[in-house]
Amino acid sequence: MEGDKFDVHHYCFSVTDEEFETILARLREKKIPYRSSPHGPMDMKINTDNGGKNLYWFDSDGHNWEILTVSYARPKPSLSSRS
Repeated sequence: MEGDKFDVHHYCFSVTDEEFETILARLREKKIPYRSSPHGPMDMKINTDNGGKNLYWFDSDGHNWEILTVSYARPKPSLSSRS
């Protein structure tokens, strides 16, 4: 219904390098602004701080989209590394 409000969400997708480049090309082709940090300015840059690539953009409904090639989640310590 017109005027109904909905929650805005953050969607994150783990993608291959090839998929990342394909999505990035589509964003550039459609002139969709993107950024290198979750809450920063639309700097049209790719974040490479975690050993991979990630970027963020908004869709027309205000949802925050993210793609990344390497997870920034911290790995669980192995049993052999515990003292």
